[in-house]
Amino acid sequence: MKIRICLVLCFFLIYFPVIGQNRILDDYIREGLTNNLALRQKLASYDKSLEAVKEARRMFYPNVSFNARYSRAEGGRIIEFPVGDLLNPVYSTLNALTMSNIFPQIENEEFSFLRPREHETKVQVIQPIFNTGLYFNQKIKNEMNRIQQIDVEMYKRFLVSEVKKAYYNYLQTLQVRDLGFETMKLLEENIRVSKKLFENQMVTQDVVYRSEAELSKNELFIADAEKNIQVARSYFNFLLNRSLDEDINGIESFPGVAPQDDLEQAEFLAVNNREELDLLEHYITASEYNLKIKRAQNHPMLLAAVDYGFQGEKYRFTSQYDFVIASFVLKWDIFSGFQNQARIKQAKIDKEILTRQKEELEQKIKLEVTQTFYDLKASFQSVRSAEKELLHARNAFKLVDRKYREGMASLIEFIDSRTTMTQAEWSWIITRFDLQVKLAEFERITASYNVKVPETNQ
Repeated sequence: MKIRICLVLCFFLIYFPVIGQNRILDDYIREGLTNNLALRQKLASYDKSLEAVKEARRMFYPNVSFNARYSRAEGGRIIEFPVGDLLNPVYSTLNALTMSNIFPQIENEEFSFLRPREHETKVQVIQPIFNTGLYFNQKIKNEMNRIQQIDVEMYKRFLVSEVKKAYYNYLQTLQVRDLGFETMKLLEENIRVSKKLFENQMVTQDVVYRSEAELSKNELFIADAEKNIQVARSYFNFLLNRSLDEDINGIESFPGVAPQDDLEQAEFLAVNNREELDLLEHYITASEYNLKIKRAQNHPMLLAAVDYGFQGEKYRFTSQYDFVIASFVLKWDIFSGFQNQARIKQAKIDKEILTRQKEELEQKIKLEVTQTFYDLKASFQSVRSAEKELLHARNAFKLVDRKYREGMASLIEFIDSRTTMTQAEWSWIITRFDLQVKLAEFERITASYNVKVPETNQ
């Protein structure tokens, strides 16, 4: 574990030197990890798996139960006891010898197999002594508990990435709207200049109309930006489980990114730290225990049972009516139609499928790293290109704007130059924040952002 942490730190420092830490965003991430509703549900599932582990452990404890039965019966089998046929000849002989009738003749007796009234009240204790199924069942529950914990860790990493993306998308919409406001100032100034030129008969009135049309088009752009701001704000607050219209604080420092050519190290980091691989590894371990359970069904099971209680036709709890039964119960399935052999083969196939899935997942992770690696490098180059494009577009607009004010440039040239500059500013905003979104995704893919394991009560 220490080696993994060192690799993460070294990779993060070498691969992405960050210029300043964004404390506001870190606070929002912590708030999301605390309040997100989906994460709470996964934590509840993890707590439930802990209880399942406790249940599996307690199956080794004795089971104590209280049982009471009272019954009324009629009919049923009759048991005949020929006591008269057995004793009457003897009694007749005795009477003849004694010259008396001391020994009377008796009738045969009949007894009902079922008592008309009967009760049985007892306490029963059952203690497993040898049951391999219980042992492997506990092992499986432990693995499933670990799987739930890893599932929480996976969602935490995903949530961190989503919070970062939503935060940068929100800031992007703000800057796009601000671009619309800045463009509006230019367009209003253009209308003022166009009217002045028209008054001096340097241009025709259609120039004024065209300038006003450009202003109306920009108002639609701002309205669309306002809509995007509301949507981005709502989604960000949803992730943090806050009121959807709650205000969001702006960024303190924008991290700089300087990627290096180290794809191999990125792949190594992802393969060794992605929770998905640990998840499949625990599924494979659980499948091994499941296979052992199937094989253990051919083993005998031994348990001890003790019953203590009272029986009789009436409820009388005295020593005359109590009973104690102690027994050992051995169960051994000798033959079950080869059903268990089929179950064992199915368990082996399940394990093999999971092993193949893990191998496939490793390749998919490497593919994801490769795609995001080059995507991030391309995004970094796009930011540099957008900065240069914006610088040239601004310089060009300054020249055209000066010429237009002096009546040396047409409105078409002015609008074309202004549109080019606006598009360059828009492209710079989009690529700048897109780089941060790509970085957040790359952190998730390579597991290079340290996410703490949720604290739970063991």
